Amino acid sequence: MKILTNQDLTDNKFTGSGVYTYDDECTYEGDWVIGKRHGYGIYTRGRDEYDKNGIRVIFKGSRYEGEWFYDLRHGWGTHYGMQEMCKIVFEGQWKNDQKDGWGIFTNERGDVGEGNFGPDNAWNGNQHIWSTSHGSKYIGPMVDGHRTGKNAKFIFTDGRVYEGEVNAGKYIGHLPVGCMERDEQLKWGEEIDGYGKMTHPDGTIQEGLFEKGKFINV
Repeated sequence: MKILTNQDLTDNKFTGSGVYTYDDECTYEGDWVIGKRHGYGIYTRGRDEYDKNGIRVIFKGSRYEGEWFYDLRHGWGTHYGMQEMCKIVFEGQWKNDQKDGWGIFTNERGDVGEGNFGPDNAWNGNQHIWSTSHGSKYIGPMVDGHRTGKNAKFIFTDGRVYEGEVNAGKYIGHLPVGCMERDEQLKWGEEIDGYGKMTHPDGTIQEGLFEKGKFINV
């Protein structure tokens, strides 16, 4: 495979397969068309990057493998990265360099999420499925990355099942978040907000209004 130089790209003439290393040590290996990443290729980050608060947001070695359309991630692709010191993988549809369409998220702890991404690069749609390594599950809508809407279903590890309205409110809905150990049942319980039905393992049913997981009235 050809090792590309700055001249190959600035002239916008190279078409074929090649490897190029950028000034920030990132690399791209794959297909090129008139000096643009186009076709199938692998883009690998060459260094860590931090936000204005000093929090690492991009990890060295994270990479995207998949389809490109004139320098943009576009089509089917897989992102391998890190989040809160945990390995994560997203495989799905991309459009104009963002996740857009159906995709599946996994992490090394064993959590799995699948559903639809909107053009704003966040989970959006009526049918998402989140399964945690602890055995709990959420099936239902998400709005701007939050579990919010009607006809949702929570299945808790203690045997409870909730069906009804949810409102994540201030609680971030990008579960799973890295591989941090957390009490999903407590977190999910707080998102139960509105009219719904909770079925307990002993057969007891609570149906009516809930507020942050607490049953208010019938």
